[in-house]
Amino acid sequence: MKTFVCASLVVLAACSSANSSQNALPNANSAARSALAPAACVKPIQTITEGVGKPRAILFDGDGDLVVANFDKNDLTVYAAGEEKPSQIVTSAISHPTALALDSSGNLYVANRGNETVTVYSPGKYKLLRELTTGVDSPEALAFDGGGNLYVMNLHSSLSVFAPGSSTPERSISEGLDFPFAMVFDSTGNLYVSNIGSSKVAVYAPGKTKPTRFITKDIAYPQALTIDASDNLYVGNVKDNSVLVFPPGSNKPSRELFRDVSAPNSLLLDGSNNLYVGNGDLADGTINFYVPDSGRPTKTLCQDVKVPIQMLFGPNGNVYVDNLYGNRITVFAPVGTK
Repeated sequence: MKTFVCASLVVLAACSSANSSQNALPNANSAARSALAPAACVKPIQTITEGVGKPRAILFDGDGDLVVANFDKNDLTVYAAGEEKPSQIVTSAISHPTALALDSSGNLYVANRGNETVTVYSPGKYKLLRELTTGVDSPEALAFDGGGNLYVMNLHSSLSVFAPGSSTPERSISEGLDFPFAMVFDSTGNLYVSNIGSSKVAVYAPGKTKPTRFITKDIAYPQALTIDASDNLYVGNVKDNSVLVFPPGSNKPSRELFRDVSAPNSLLLDGSNNLYVGNGDLADGTINFYVPDSGRPTKTLCQDVKVPIQMLFGPNGNVYVDNLYGNRITVFAPVGTK
């Protein structure tokens, strides 16, 4: 298996092989931030630790159960709504899982770094259906477009696209990629890919293999991406501790967040465009909450957070946080109003 030696200063699980260690980012803005009055602290309402081992991804399945991909334990743990003990453990063909996705039929797709496969499981009992191996090379992320095509992001600078139900990619994307880390689609099907190698976000029109443009203005090791309902793109930059917001079609950010931001490696928007920013600096262990158009966080999710690499809303509206370090999933009541 290939090993990528990380050039970034941030803690990136993607920047190591399955067996290599990870280093923390020195916080360049610690002194400046310590002089600021802290935002109000919000504590978790639940912490899940049983069965969790360096979780790399989480999702909710069609039954509303929480699925956790445990990188160190080579398994998936499944938790019924509100429970802290797993009701099911999936191990078949799992090897250092890094990403999860559901298709429209509820089948579960798992990216496995250890054996360089994407494995597919039936809903419910998660019986192994098939394995994707062609076009899979250190898979880091998975996503489905509006047509049900599966996109497999390979850390070593390629993207393989599989038609629904296919085990062979119908096309491959490599142009414009340089150690890609995250991807997201807008409402018209354009694909945005963050590249930590080149510090660019590449934009691809639907069905195309060559980028139509690059977003480069003030981009520095972009790790986190999300898009709001108006197709504004949010980019988390781990090198300069910022979150930038780009209007549709623009290379110039309309909004910049720096205050209390430290190595942002996860972003989450609610229905009112309130923004949660997960700070990946080991020294911080926080998630900031910003109301629209504000540059200052009004609340901070501040306890049992350790390198929050993914956040999502559960069926009950609570915020579930995947902490790469600390072997825990933390659950917070939603901060914003519905």
